[in-house]
Amino acid sequence: MFLATAAAAALPLLASSNRQFILSDEMIQSVNSHQSSWVASRNERFAGVTVVEATKLLGALTLSEGEKEKRTAAHVITADTPTYGKNPINFDSREQWPGCIGAIRNQQKCGGCWAFGAAETLSDRFCIATNGTINVTLSPQDLLSCGHVRTPPKYMLGCNGGVPEYAWKYLEDTGISTDECIPFTTVLDNETEACPTQQPCDAKKYKVKMGSTRLLNGASSAAQQYISDPVHGGPIQAVFYVYEDFFHYKSGIYKHTNMTQKYLGKHSIKVVGYGLDLVHGDYWTVANSWGPKWGMDGFFNIGFGECMIESEMTFGQPLIE
Repeated sequence: MFLATAAAAALPLLASSNRQFILSDEMIQSVNSHQSSWVASRNERFAGVTVVEATKLLGALTLSEGEKEKRTAAHVITADTPTYGKNPINFDSREQWPGCIGAIRNQQKCGGCWAFGAAETLSDRFCIATNGTINVTLSPQDLLSCGHVRTPPKYMLGCNGGVPEYAWKYLEDTGISTDECIPFTTVLDNETEACPTQQPCDAKKYKVKMGSTRLLNGASSAAQQYISDPVHGGPIQAVFYVYEDFFHYKSGIYKHTNMTQKYLGKHSIKVVGYGLDLVHGDYWTVANSWGPKWGMDGFFNIGFGECMIESEMTFGQPLIE
């Protein structure tokens, strides 16, 4: 096993006591009394979980300004430049491609959201691109355990966090095994299994088509297009800023309530669709990796522009051989 330690400086430090729980009745009452776009409530997923423990799940790390100049993505899109037509007002991948959108997963105590988001997004895109012929569950554990071996370690720290953009570089250069071959395993907090050396796991790798990775920076219309495209569409990975109120989400369109809350870290997820609510505006439909006992059976909606969710959206086209 390897235990990544560099992330101790990468994840935000909390002034809160280690014994402070992330869920609180005061937060629920405050959120529900100050706005009407979403409902806060207690949930089974974070019952008895401390602020420190919850924060460890937020493992999306950030590139420095110097590193951003050497981006790995073949195409960085910073403005809304759809190449054709108008996007549908409402779109849901689960309805468009039934059977291709994977079930909600649970990262447990691992800060591997960056790996789950990438693996789940590519899994769905393989199914969509092949009309269900290739319908596999790809392995976040492959990224967690092996990513640091084949890329600079600071970009992939296993359960201690990673940069989603570098996860997609790994998917282009190395490919990813199935969940059956390398199943998800966490033994202790933020401890990651060593990369398996068995040859069978290297025999079949699912890859992203070289040069097809896109990084969308604030390009919401382009993101809608790349989700809803009837030929090359599908879910995309995204990153957003998380505050204390988000852990209390039950339903509705999440909008940060901007009370005196702490910023806890960055979280990576899978965006499966979008829509328009006539009262509360545009929103993204998102699959989280906190299991089905949180949110709307593991899913949530979040308003356009909330918590910088459009600042880091990544996806790539599957390599069909």
